[in-house]
Amino acid sequence: EEEVEAGGRKVRIRPIRPEDEPNLHAFFAKLSPEDVRMRFLQPLKRLPEPLGHRLSHLDPDREMALVAYDAPDDILGVGRISTSGDSAEFALTVRTDRQGLGLGHTLMTRILDHAWSKGIDEVFGDVLAENARMLDLCRSLGGEVRPHPADSTLLRVVFRRPGHRI
Repeated sequence: EEEVEAGGRKVRIRPIRPEDEPNLHAFFAKLSPEDVRMRFLQPLKRLPEPLGHRLSHLDPDREMALVAYDAPDDILGVGRISTSGDSAEFALTVRTDRQGLGLGHTLMTRILDHAWSKGIDEVFGDVLAENARMLDLCRSLGGEVRPHPADSTLLRVVFRRPGHRI
């Protein structure tokens, strides 16, 4: 667990825990419909119970997720990776009212650092082509933006472990 500054306020970051499940539902309820669609690639009125459970009860051999919060029950953002072999998929969500303060940058940096420390060679994520903020964030961190292999509404962002050659 660590304390960071985001937008002039102290924020804590720690790994997600199973007991965060109710807080994930509260976090989801504070996302705009547009932010929900950008994250889940579809509109959802609420976080389905099974999905909330899965996102908070991780397989420690394959998954890692970090939550950012300023009160123990008030999640401000979540960054996660799910590994498969020597690659991992990322997902990142920052609460609508806390975007633009550097929290996404901090969470993404932490999950990439975690991936590299585990020997993961490549981290990728599928991003809606219209999600300019996420694409800008990824580019600023060295992500390569490519066409998605199967869906023209998506772009694939790929990060490579520093010093790793293909």
